[in-house]
Parts: sequence; structure tokens; C-alpha cells
Amino acid sequence: MDFDYARAWKELIAPVVEALPADVLSGIKAVLEECKDARQEHDLNIELTDTRRRLIAAIPERDEYYGLAGLSCLIYRYGHWKPSKTNSIFGDAVCWKFSNLVDQVLRKRFELGSYQIHEGLLRATFSSKHEWSWFEVCPAVPGLHAWCRNVIDTRVIRDDMLQKIVGNAVPIGDNWKRIINPMQYGYVEKPDDRYKLSIEFSKLLGNLVYDCKVDAVRYLTEGGEGHPFCIGAKHMRSGGFALDPNAAPCYVCKRPYADHTTVYGLHVWVGFDATLGLTDEFRDKIKSIAEKMKSHELEGIALHQVDKNLLKRINTANTEHESDN
Repeated sequence: MDFDYARAWKELIAPVVEALPADVLSGIKAVLEECKDARQEHDLNIELTDTRRRLIAAIPERDEYYGLAGLSCLIYRYGHWKPSKTNSIFGDAVCWKFSNLVDQVLRKRFELGSYQIHEGLLRATFSSKHEWSWFEVCPAVPGLHAWCRNVIDTRVIRDDMLQKIVGNAVPIGDNWKRIINPMQYGYVEKPDDRYKLSIEFSKLLGNLVYDCKVDAVRYLTEGGEGHPFCIGAKHMRSGGFALDPNAAPCYVCKRPYADHTTVYGLHVWVGFDATLGLTDEFRDKIKSIAEKMKSHELEGIALHQVDKNLLKRINTANTEHESDN
């Protein structure tokens, strides 16, 4: 399942960029022209000369596209997602150079802490000696930076589904949510069956749930305790872009790939404590999808309660953001 960058460019990016006001487009083109021969240095930045800084400062910043932050995001995606053999309004200019320079300007505006700014977007990050996790939340503007600090914690950064819930709640327009995370909104090529089913069940359960995902609920292993098939060094040495699970036995139990079975079910994220019981409406909804689940050999439903503190933080942050604007 791959990102459908061509459709995202055509439907999400090109219409916005090509409709930018003439003075904004003129300013962008001036920056791209000035840095056309520039190269990245060892820190991966293009040198932000005084001339380039003045050209960027001359670009009008408007709320409808989140000022320089939105422009950095849009122009990067305009160049990066543009299908081959498609004309660009910037000619042969390399669009990422604009974003690289503008991001340097934006970083001077914030006390970022655990946040970073890339392509005009605030990136929430978490790092330890074992992992590095991050996700892009919203355009890098002060009001949204404050929103992020009030809502996002380490658990959110490390959990894909909580990221999705936060991404849906951030106070930006729906079109911007699609621009930032298009795959979440269906911009995918050759979606697999589990992806399609997840969307179908989300629609069927509606606003009773935050989201649904068809995924593993348990594992079966012939002759041993159930666990996912685990690759090891022998698989890595087998070569090729796609690893062959049959190139070596499971790293954990030393049994072949064929002895491992994944049992799938429906994971559902809800805002209530399921241990206290289910509402009649929720029970009826679950009953209504039982036959569909059976037809797709889904074993059962795993209920996940979304942290009440997270939901409270979102509601509080949204209220404060509305009052500030």
C-alpha cells in the first residue's frame, strides 16, 4: 500500500498553490531564483544569507495559509509530489530549497523544546536510547504551538492511533488536515484488504467510536507459545529489497514461517470505560456488524479506551484556542 502522491498533488496541493495571490507567488519565485545554485551544507541547511532573509521577509504572510509556515509546507509538497511530465508554475526551480530556507526563519520564532520544524510543520518528537518517534501535527505558528504543548505527551507521540485522534482534533481546517496527512484520508495506491475493511467498519460504527483498525488480535504457533514470526540476521543476509520469511526459521522459536498464524480481529477505540458496561446503542451497532466480521474471518473485537486525560486536554486546548482567536 503506497502513498498516491499524484492524486494528492492534483487534488490537495496544486489548486492551493496555483491560486496563491500574485504578490505571494512573486515573492516565492524571487527566493527560488536567488537560491537556484545553492547547495546544502554539512548541517543540511542552505546558507540563509542576508539577501535571502530579506526576500523571505518581503513575502506577505496571511492567516488563510498560516503565513510562512503554510507556504513552506505547500511549496515543498508542490515540488516533491508533482508527477513527472507535469508542468510546474515555478518552472525548473527546486522547491525544497524554499522550504529549507523558510524553516530556518521559522525556527528562530519559537522556543521549540522537544518540537522540530520541518517543511513548515511542527513535528512532535520523543527520543531515548532505544527509539526515536515523531509525527507532524500542524503548521508552525505560535497559537498552534501552544495547542500542541497543552495536548501532546510522550504516549501520543509513540502511538499511531493516538496521533490520528490528535491530528483529527487539532484546530485547523479539514483541507489542511488532508495536506498534512493525506494517507489518513484515503490517498493511497492499491490499498490492502485490511485497510479497506478498517474504513468500512469505521463508517458503520460512526461517531460511537474514534476509529477502527483490522489487525492482529492473537498469534498461533505450531508446537509452541503463540507469537509473531520474528526475523533475524539470517533473513537480513538473504538479500533483496523484500525479505523472504522462508529464508530462515523464526528467530525466537526456530520454527518455519509456515508454523506461525496470525488471527485477525477488529480493534475499536472508544471514549468510555468498557469495564463499566456498554450502552444499548453500542451493543446494537456491534450486533449489526457481526455477520460482516464473520464473513471476513475476524475473530472478535478488542476495545481500547482513549485516555480520558487526553480527551480533556484536547477539549480544554480547543476552548482556549477559540477564545484566543
